[in-house]
This record gives sequence, C-alpha cells and structure tokens, in this order.
Amino acid sequence: MKARNSVGVSDGLPARHVDAFLDRLRAARYSEVTLGKKRRVLAAFSRWMKSQNINLAHLDESDAALFMKRLSNAPGSSRSV
Repeated sequence: MKARNSVGVSDGLPARHVDAFLDRLRAARYSEVTLGKKRRVLAAFSRWMKSQNINLAHLDESDAALFMKRLSNAPGSSRSV
C-alpha cells in the first residue's frame, strides 16, 4: 500500500504552485475562461488530495489516475476538463 501523509493532514496543492501554473498558461495566451476551468479542476484535485490524506511529497501518477477516474465517473463527465 502506498504511503500517506503520516504527520497531520494533507494540505493539498500549495496555492503558489497553482498560481505559477496558471501564470504560465496565461503567458501562453490561454483564455481566462480556460484558466478558470483549470483552476476549478486543480481546486477539486487539491480537495481530493486532502480527503485522501495525500501529501504533495508523496503524490505520483497513480494518484492522478485515480482522481481522473473519479472525474470520468462523475455526473456531467462528458465535458472536457
């Protein structure tokens, strides 16, 4: 079984990382609508990380895949993310 955050509770994604990612997309001329969508997905991912007690230091591709599977099973999942 994968190690989870053993000390305290996961903080999810640090806002500075989310902001830096969105700044790079903005610099690449992504629309504000798209940036808003990306921010919502990242916020949902961060909440999910907290609920699963996954620390950023232990985050890996299997966690992202599990989150994406959860998204694809959600109502209204035919929309692109």
